[in-house]
Amino acid sequence: MPKVSNKLMLGVGAVAVILFGVSYYLSSMGEKRADTMSEEAKETSSASQSSDKQYIDFDVEAAMKDRIIGNPSAPIKIAEFASLNCSHCADFHRNVMGDFKKAYTDTGRAYVVYSDFPLNAVALQASMVARCLPEDRYFDFIDDLFATQAEWAFSPRYLKELEKKAAGYGMSSELFEACVNNEQLRESIVGGVKAASEVWNVSSTPSFVVNNQVKIMGARDLAGFEQNLNQALEELGLANDSSENEGSNAEGAPDAEAEADDSKHDH
Repeated sequence: MPKVSNKLMLGVGAVAVILFGVSYYLSSMGEKRADTMSEEAKETSSASQSSDKQYIDFDVEAAMKDRIIGNPSAPIKIAEFASLNCSHCADFHRNVMGDFKKAYTDTGRAYVVYSDFPLNAVALQASMVARCLPEDRYFDFIDDLFATQAEWAFSPRYLKELEKKAAGYGMSSELFEACVNNEQLRESIVGGVKAASEVWNVSSTPSFVVNNQVKIMGARDLAGFEQNLNQALEELGLANDSSENEGSNAEGAPDAEAEADDSKHDH
């Protein structure tokens, strides 16, 4: 029997823990959500309408559409896998993303596909709320959540905090309720986590996949991220001509978004 490296076993174990945690949350979410909403309903004037809010219709397919920074015709595609309550992800968006956009997405060298990889129930529901906002407000909301992570992500009343923040971006309380209770949306995001872990062995955040082929782990600063990115581009044979092929599309191994779509139908 072939030997399995400790590193691989640890990676598989980490993914298993994440998926188990999300799965356990899904199985117990109904009771916990009911208790939370019962407490919050005492403080809202619309408590009597809470049972109706779950049935507001919205387009889940549109909510799960790719959220992209930059021009999709750029030669380098970078899929970012992040959890909204991950402190390292927040550091990346606060300290690295701005400079990265100036150097890569604003110049047409690369584009970024933001991919949900929630590590627990809090991050999962935050991802759901973000997905229910209009596409043109999505990244402003994501940036806001990362910038104010300490205010909501670790609070026992995180749902109330998320609702307040979403209201600032035009989300009604009725839509908020419909969003966080939508099973199809929840399963779509969890399916994306499963696909990313199976296709690229993503097990921690932030992780990045370049042109659907090479994975980059973590990103403390722009210099470190560029070093890892350049190594990935060299491996792909794009190190010298990435800025000269702005009209070409990224090609390569199976796309995680496509894999995620397949996973959605398995639930």
